[in-house]
Amino acid sequence: MGFPKYIPHYTIGEYQQWEGDWELWYGIPVAMTPSPFGIHQWLSGQFAHGILSQMEEQRCQDCFLIQDVDWIIQEDLIVRPDVSLVCGALPEKFIETVPELVIEILSESTADKDRQSKRDLYAQQGVKYYVIVDPWKWEYEILGLKGRKYNPLEAGGAILIHRGCSLQLEMPMKPSPRINN
Repeated sequence: MGFPKYIPHYTIGEYQQWEGDWELWYGIPVAMTPSPFGIHQWLSGQFAHGILSQMEEQRCQDCFLIQDVDWIIQEDLIVRPDVSLVCGALPEKFIETVPELVIEILSESTADKDRQSKRDLYAQQGVKYYVIVDPWKWEYEILGLKGRKYNPLEAGGAILIHRGCSLQLEMPMKPSPRINN
């Protein structure tokens, strides 16, 4: 007995009706569960705050930092980066243009996807900078696109985004553990 010949292929229409957190990779649903944990969301906010401060200082007015918003690449390919920097028009509902920068914060359920599948996908789509944040090692890696392949860049070095604005990313200080009395 062989494998079934029918493999479901979903598109945005079905995707928009699903409950829970999903991405759609070439028609195949990918569960994004469990939901992000506290330090994951805290790091996302810290990176976003640092980037927004620099953009405001430099008056980078035609770029927008967006967190946890779907990027519709094509009808059957939808991802939800942790942080995206989009230049041009502010997306109304979804990201539909290639972001300049994407940040993914690793979690146990997504680490392999973020380091391999999404890295390849973002390079293929032309995302200029891809940042992978590792909350266990408390470090990050900046990858810069050259051709259709990412190369590691020096952490803490300036990266150029739309119309000459530049960013310097820094790993936030670790939060102090709370003392329970």
